[in-house]
Amino acid sequence: MKKALLRVSRELVQNGKTVGMIVEWENIYGWGPRIGARIIKEIVMIKRKYGPIGEGEVWLSLDELVALNNLCQYWKSNREDWAAFCFRVGGFPMGGGHWIFQVPGKDSKSINVGHESMVSSGGERFKNKNTVKPLDAPKVLSTGINQVAELWRFGEKFGNADGEKVGEVYQIGNKEVELKRYDLIIRCANSWAALEPNYEEEEFIHELVELVKNLA
Repeated sequence: MKKALLRVSRELVQNGKTVGMIVEWENIYGWGPRIGARIIKEIVMIKRKYGPIGEGEVWLSLDELVALNNLCQYWKSNREDWAAFCFRVGGFPMGGGHWIFQVPGKDSKSINVGHESMVSSGGERFKNKNTVKPLDAPKVLSTGINQVAELWRFGEKFGNADGEKVGEVYQIGNKEVELKRYDLIIRCANSWAALEPNYEEEEFIHELVELVKNLA
């Protein structure tokens, strides 16, 4: 069994009883844990650090967290079916990175089409943004999870001339969840948080569900 990476950093105690806790995912980056949560009874605040640029957070009920966990497993199984047009910062100082294109497929390789930093830039940049294509009617994935749209990219130099599917959009309670090849973004009003596959962060959600159920 894989070693659990969820660590309780502080318990929240009231009248001698544990009513909540603060947990962190032990995948340490240069500035510390990337993602964590505050649990109070059956309410969870997921907080995500984005390095020096700040952090995001979103509150979920237990039912929403369970639905998100199920959606994460779907994302893990299906994200390689989508193309990617994105900006990746790995290996660059803050403010710099590569423009990456990747065709759908498990074994497809990402292509660096261009780069930019504070001192230089070269190659190509993508011209457009993703297009949201609403479904004619919501599609039920499982209990509490409804697909409401697809994400497509049109008009780029790279990829299929008729466009490339780059993700899907789901509704969980009053939360919108956007799934793409390299990230999952949870939005509610003005708050949001994101997960990335490279750091097994979908497993953070899975372990968090078990912890919240045991605390409830």
